[in-house]
Amino acid sequence: MEQLFVVLHNVHSTQRIKDMAKLVIGFGLKSLIVSKAEGAAAISGIPEAQKIMYKEKRSLLCFPDLPDVIELLKPEEICVFVPQRFAKETYNPSKIAAQLKEGRKILFVFGGSEPGLSKREMDLGRTMSLDVVDDIGPVGTAAIVLYELMKSFKSNE
Repeated sequence: MEQLFVVLHNVHSTQRIKDMAKLVIGFGLKSLIVSKAEGAAAISGIPEAQKIMYKEKRSLLCFPDLPDVIELLKPEEICVFVPQRFAKETYNPSKIAAQLKEGRKILFVFGGSEPGLSKREMDLGRTMSLDVVDDIGPVGTAAIVLYELMKSFKSNE
């Protein structure tokens, strides 16, 4: 899971950044990436999340926009999580786990505010969704996505 990077993009909420930081820590990931933080998220959310991450010996990386993250990390796979109506495929954790075991660098992108991601941002990767009745928000989606991935990763060992 060393090659998995979680991105929270276009976020305005301090609490959402803090919740995502705790989630990343809970799943044992080494970093959280925030791109295009605005308003309260940029002013107080980033410093608060950075403090949470630092205490756990993890890192918080901040970028002006999603293309900057992609340019720096050069991922081989970009999974953009969106509500079902915008997704082209359903999330398959077994497939992602296999790619991670091959050493592929994978980016998971979650939209941090309503209405989510723009068409341009969605076009930067493969749009995927969970098989749920309605949108459960970025933190809920990330929790399920990471949990299912962790289960698939462990069962394939």
